[in-house]
Amino acid sequence: MIRYPIAIDELYALIEAERPRWRVRATKRSEKLVSVGSYDEKTAIWNEIKAVYMRLQHGKCMYCERQLATGPHSPIEHDMDHFRPKNRIGNWPSHSETSAVSFATGEENETGYYWLAYHPFNLGVACKICNTRMKQDFFPIAGTRGNSGDSLAALVEKEKQLLVYPLGIVDDDPEELIAFDGIVPIPATRSGHKFRRARVIIDLFQLEEREELRRDRIERLIDLDNALKCMNTGEETDRKLAMEDIRRMQDSRSRHSSCVRSACRLYQRNPIGARELFGWAREARNSTI
Repeated sequence: MIRYPIAIDELYALIEAERPRWRVRATKRSEKLVSVGSYDEKTAIWNEIKAVYMRLQHGKCMYCERQLATGPHSPIEHDMDHFRPKNRIGNWPSHSETSAVSFATGEENETGYYWLAYHPFNLGVACKICNTRMKQDFFPIAGTRGNSGDSLAALVEKEKQLLVYPLGIVDDDPEELIAFDGIVPIPATRSGHKFRRARVIIDLFQLEEREELRRDRIERLIDLDNALKCMNTGEETDRKLAMEDIRRMQDSRSRHSSCVRSACRLYQRNPIGARELFGWAREARNSTI
């Protein structure tokens, strides 16, 4: 995962430019939901602003950094996700057979965060695997479940959420939670709340074992290796192009940029270890062709 920084006023401005008066309509709907005390709408308007989030996230899934399809068939591959579920909240990890999480992650809740159904900092674009298959109606926390009187800032403080919201700066930077050992996501810290957050995120979205993610990260490492070799041995023009390629691969616009950034840091502190990693990546790719 990687951060996509933006202020709430800036996000509202992008939304207004995309769909004038959307905020006014969303506010009225939110007030109705609060009066009812649950999410009970037959139709929704968040898909009207999906393009804003696709641009903000550079066309990547907000959870796994996989590049998403665009064009007329793109809705088949991705959804607008509610970070905090708008309906009931399930009990995780009791529904998961693979999770190694052994600490408390909060209780079930029948109404969910209905009052945040249209809050811009509760929305994002996620691939179908992350949203429909993995996240479902789960929202694990380490603290106390909030209620409709709580602001987002109050919820963050009260709930000590275990998932991380990568848009804006209201939450931890995902790279402070999750690093990479080669293509394998690992907690960036060894203990404490940030360690537990990383463990939940990695387990819930199955970021370590999903084969499509592993293959794509391998290709990214090979691309990085090629650019580093060219930067070190090529002609001046080629070196400049290689440096630009390395910069681009680390940019948040590129898929799996957090994995590439970790590999670049490894190369800086341990070039031999990085070369071994790149050699492994080539062997792994060749074994799957």
